[in-house]
Amino acid sequence: VKTRLWKNADDSIRHALDHFSELQGVDDDRDHHVKWALLSVHHAAECFCTRLLFEVDPSHPVLPKSASSRFPPLRCVVGVLVALTQKVSLGERRVLELFQRLVDTRDQIMHRTLPENLEISIAAMSLLGLLRIAGRRFGENAFDSEGRLLPADVFQAIRSAHLEEYYRIAEQLVCEEYPN
Repeated sequence: VKTRLWKNADDSIRHALDHFSELQGVDDDRDHHVKWALLSVHHAAECFCTRLLFEVDPSHPVLPKSASSRFPPLRCVVGVLVALTQKVSLGERRVLELFQRLVDTRDQIMHRTLPENLEISIAAMSLLGLLRIAGRRFGENAFDSEGRLLPADVFQAIRSAHLEEYYRIAEQLVCEEYPN
């Protein structure tokens, strides 16, 4: 199950990366690319969080009992993971809190008309945090099939008002990975 969850997350990550890349220099399809980048990051986060919960608490009651059962929604599994303070680090909790904000934006897209100038910073920060944690926890790397680093397009999607928050989260994750 964990391998299939990561494969599903990886597909959504690649889809999100495509849309983040398309955002650079595109004006006429901006809403389309923002929407699908955000939805793809949300889905990747949902798969990632379910896999993370399988890792840290495989018998948790929100997890499905069989492979054919439905997985819990992101809002539910993030809440469970945030509460497991002994099993997730402070940096991971900060990324999980980003995921909680991502849920609200996803719900806004899915249940209303697409707002003008939809904010994508939280999705970009969520994706970068997810990839950092996946590399450390699962050994999954943040490289594409040609071995290149993530495109700068994801980082460029973070508005300046959110950069300080992103830097604090990134610094926490790096300090946890390299404590010395």
